[in-house]
Amino acid sequence: MANSIATERYQLRNNTGNVNIGSAIVGNGASLNLPTGNLSSATTFNVLATNTTNLCSQQMSNTPTVSVNALPNITSFSVAASNVGMGNASTVNVSSTSLPTGIYTLTYNLTGANSATGITSSITMSSNSGTFSTATLANSGSTNVVITSIRNASNCTSNISAGNSSSFTVYSNNANLSAISLSNGMLSPSFNSSTISYATSVANSISSITVTPTKSDANASMHVRVNGGTYASVTSGSASSALSLNVGSNTIDVKVTAQDGTTIQTYTIIVTRLAGTAQITITAFLEGLYLGSNTMVSSPFAANGISPSNVADTIVVELRNSTAPYSLAFSAIGTLNTTGTANILFPAGSLGNSYYLVVKHRNSIETWSAMPISILASTSYNFSSSINQAFGNNLSDVGNSKFAIFSGDINQDGSVDFNDYPDLDISSSNGDLGYLPYDLNGDASVDFNDYPILDINSSNGIIKLTP
Repeated sequence: MANSIATERYQLRNNTGNVNIGSAIVGNGASLNLPTGNLSSATTFNVLATNTTNLCSQQMSNTPTVSVNALPNITSFSVAASNVGMGNASTVNVSSTSLPTGIYTLTYNLTGANSATGITSSITMSSNSGTFSTATLANSGSTNVVITSIRNASNCTSNISAGNSSSFTVYSNNANLSAISLSNGMLSPSFNSSTISYATSVANSISSITVTPTKSDANASMHVRVNGGTYASVTSGSASSALSLNVGSNTIDVKVTAQDGTTIQTYTIIVTRLAGTAQITITAFLEGLYLGSNTMVSSPFAANGISPSNVADTIVVELRNSTAPYSLAFSAIGTLNTTGTANILFPAGSLGNSYYLVVKHRNSIETWSAMPISILASTSYNFSSSINQAFGNNLSDVGNSKFAIFSGDINQDGSVDFNDYPDLDISSSNGDLGYLPYDLNGDASVDFNDYPILDINSSNGIIKLTP
């Protein structure tokens, strides 16, 4: 009320029956506020002015009417949320026979695997229902959406406490494996969850193989096939049924389907079944991995804790022609166990011929046999028994009449020198851990312990020696 008089007292009244509302307020020569209290319907008011000196009263001429907007009617209210994959939003259906058609603003909370409070969303109600989408859901598992209030176009809000929640599932999109192994052969490279392509070779006598995959997420499913055949289900951590191998290359697919049903990742293993084979048993130690007493550290196991602990590392063995230019005839990948032996299979075409035997390793000097050797169905060669077992006596004396292949050729240029330091320096400075070529001692840590080998071999000018 504007322009009140200081000598007047003003009483707000309900125009119906002139019932007083609240207490009278004395004028102050300016505007006054006369509170109506809570209203549930449209109401007309009048004001009675009374002189505080002579107590004369008079009803003022204006009779204002206050309109009251209706609250959203939530007498009937129910919620149903849809299951959804990670990284998506759930669609929530709201049903109500008491809410009129119109646009509303909902406030809701998320609890459970996904948590958030006070999120707002617009919803259009028509024919007793409407839908809205939740915020993007980042975590898998059971989640609950709870609608706490609804506001209409008149900005009137009703709080909701019944029929206002719905539980739904956010499906995982994890289609990774945590491990995979074979009944025969070793994976190359060593298993890593993010690596999906592998290779191995088996003897001709191996006509079938089984695969044992382990899934990262318990809700994923796995299927295995060979050479494009029909997929068969496999249990996590258990061997598959026998997969038949042809002579030559075979493709084994392990398909992992995430809980969401749409995220699929396929791990592929190329298994080469050799046609009649020659087996060469090599005895050799790698200087950086050598612990003494005819034993080496297992560098893959040190790095991931799941590779076989009796495998020191992977090596490449080449058979090179016995005359210049000593061309490559055959090459095979194998695993050198911690006691220094490796059984390497070569095709039948190598049988009866003489070749130089060449051993390569990811951070060691390429080392050749002292002379060509004749390849039989079963052949053995020992690099560790004498320094003159390598061409040019190119072996390291590791004590107790044992000799090892020199380590330190990090960049694989055939020389241990200043060019091998930069990668080691950077990796050591970064404190890198894992299966890395700069980890010369195989302890899965690139640090000061890797420098002594490089320092000594670089100082001594160690290089590869070939015919």
